[in-house]
Amino acid sequence: MAVELTPTHMATIRHDHTIALPNEMPVGAKVMVIVMPDEASESARKARFAKTMEAIRVAMQMPLPKITDAELNALVDKARELDEELGG
Repeated sequence: MAVELTPTHMATIRHDHTIALPNEMPVGAKVMVIVMPDEASESARKARFAKTMEAIRVAMQMPLPKITDAELNALVDKARELDEELGG
């Protein structure tokens, strides 16, 4: 199966709500318009992601807690009960 590539063009909506597209776009072509996040939203998302990744790195360096088989089994049972309550 061959992968079909579709060219992607980005444009900014003008004050009169028009969008300029390259001349190679044929008249009558179907296009899709999506709203991209602004720079502030994208920066905030990237900052949250970086903070989450750092928390994961810190957690991975912590020693594993001592836990008995019985305690582990109890946690698994509790997780299964919660999953069933949530419709899982």
